[in-house]
Amino acid sequence: MRKFSFALIAAICFSAAGLPRLEAAPWKRLESANFEMFTTTGEGRARQLLDHFERVRQFFLQSSGRQTISSLPVRIIVLDSRKEWEKYRVSESAAAFFHPGLTRDFIVMSGETEEILRTATHEFTHLIVRHSGAELPIWLNEGLAELYSTLRPDGNGVRLGEVIQGRAFALARDKWLTMPELAAVDHASAHYTEKERAGVFYAESWLLTHMLYLSEKLRPKAAAFVGAVGGGQTTEEAFQSVYGLTLAQVDWELHDYYEGGRVYTAVLPIQLQKIRGKAEAVPATPVQQAMCEGLLLAFVKKNAEAMTLLERLAGENPGDVDVAEAATEAAWQSREFDKGAAHAERALTLGSRNQALRWRYAEHLAARDLKGGRLVQLLRATLEDEPSNLEARLLLIDALAAREEYAAAIEEARPVRKVEPKQATRFFAALAMARWMTNDRDQARDDLRRAIQYARQPERQRQCDAIGEYFDRQEELEQAAAQVVRVPPAGQAPPAQPAETARPKRVATLIASDDGLPVRSGEWERRAVAGGAKLQVAAGALAALQCSGGGATVLIVREAGGSYLRLVVDDPKKVLLEGAGTDSFVFTCGAQKPLAVEVEYVRDSAVNEAGVLRVLRFVREPPS
Repeated sequence: MRKFSFALIAAICFSAAGLPRLEAAPWKRLESANFEMFTTTGEGRARQLLDHFERVRQFFLQSSGRQTISSLPVRIIVLDSRKEWEKYRVSESAAAFFHPGLTRDFIVMSGETEEILRTATHEFTHLIVRHSGAELPIWLNEGLAELYSTLRPDGNGVRLGEVIQGRAFALARDKWLTMPELAAVDHASAHYTEKERAGVFYAESWLLTHMLYLSEKLRPKAAAFVGAVGGGQTTEEAFQSVYGLTLAQVDWELHDYYEGGRVYTAVLPIQLQKIRGKAEAVPATPVQQAMCEGLLLAFVKKNAEAMTLLERLAGENPGDVDVAEAATEAAWQSREFDKGAAHAERALTLGSRNQALRWRYAEHLAARDLKGGRLVQLLRATLEDEPSNLEARLLLIDALAAREEYAAAIEEARPVRKVEPKQATRFFAALAMARWMTNDRDQARDDLRRAIQYARQPERQRQCDAIGEYFDRQEELEQAAAQVVRVPPAGQAPPAQPAETARPKRVATLIASDDGLPVRSGEWERRAVAGGAKLQVAAGALAALQCSGGGATVLIVREAGGSYLRLVVDDPKKVLLEGAGTDSFVFTCGAQKPLAVEVEYVRDSAVNEAGVLRVLRFVREPPS
């Protein structure tokens, strides 16, 4: 560990560190093993910067023990022109920004920034935090980026934590934020967006993170603190629960850390490998340059300009998959989701293998129509590339169930060996419904119990309650359906009823025609029963006949999606009966056998139900 004095550093005039500045050049493209760069900076400077990104990536992979950081590709855009940068910067205080895209991640930098290597590391740290899944307060997110921006090779390791001279000057010159003020800063705060105010926020965030990670007092519990705030605790709650400190006490500790000369660096035992190969710079094509400019416009919320540029570009280059992906990205950034879906479909048709694009497109289709065949194709393709993607598998199970392909839904669930608690309720609830619909009812009840076990949120608890009520209601309907009485044609006696069995109330004999002749399914009969009104058509299964004394009789049909259609039977003789295999069919009040039917009805504002029944068609002849 090496000790520095803030007071000494703050008193020293310093010159800017970084790569030598070169004159701006035309747009160029460079590609390394893990990064793609578009830039207007000099070729040598661009190549050094690209190598630096590769080394920083090495460091984070080795320090975390992970094999990869993200499945998304990373595109770096470096602009040397001040005029260009002012057009695309996200705030007046920003010299660079990280943008988590839908199809790839972007790091956008001004080539004029003096400490360009440190800035590059800062932005790449934001990418790391993003893909860790942790939701950190802004001060800690920026503080970590500043702390790790000091990474540099040192012998057989990497040194971390050297004093950032500009931040030390800001702390010496400017009035500090109180700890509650620092913790309250968000993306809209003046201390984050305005250049004159942002300096002390970044400086204090860096110092607090430095103390958290490298001071002898706080370092041992730093991981627990980050876990607490990443898990949802506020800054104040996390300091209290992990360290037993109030924000006022943290404020005192921070000033003492700054003034006491007890600031340390650490050398981490990580050896960075030499970057092999030399990234070649090639001129960017006009299409590539326009594509980047369109995306930058979208990132800074100049949505109309972005879409005008990229829609034109897509129209002029219908076979360019990169342009299609860029147009998809910009459309979704602009919240023009239907346009984004159209561009996504074209990108996939052209051969895009971008998993994030495919997944977001699948989510869009699922929100529009869960039964769509294209949705199923996309989800199966996603699972071919990522068999462990449980979100995609859950959505596929939902889609197959919506299509009434319940056995296929169950098969999709078989590869799942482990479910995270936050996904367990949805998984087991979906499986319970699929098993119920395939008559594996004991297992369905067992799956529902497991879903209830993990239901923590009220919404999930209500979902489980609704499924349980549905199961109970179906069993009650089936038990009642056993009492349905069928009346044979005239001249035949009805079957004898056991004396001890009470006959249910008999209602509504539906007659095909006044003279009792077999039903004819011609236009004349339809016009007659409709009374000149337009007939609406629906299909489903009989559920129940609801009788209410002197009130209306209502036939209830369960549609394929699970909803119930309620139709008034105002006059049985006005209902055209088809496919019954007899001249008449007798219903009794209560549950009905779930026979497949089609119904045609007239919408009528005078009734409180969906409409008035005019045609009842049995899809298959009801059993005798």
